[in-house]
Amino acid sequence: MAMLVGDPVYVRPGDRGQLLEDRRRELEERLNLLFDQSQQYFSL
Repeated sequence: MAMLVGDPVYVRPGDRGQLLEDRRRELEERLNLLFDQSQQYFSL
């Protein structure tokens, strides 16, 4: 079993519009990075 952990994404309750979209993109990038890392780890 392996556990990969990324940096937290902070979203304030008042974030709306572009701020919320920016956080969503940041989360997507971090999840993609974790996926890539897991692919590398399990292909060893």
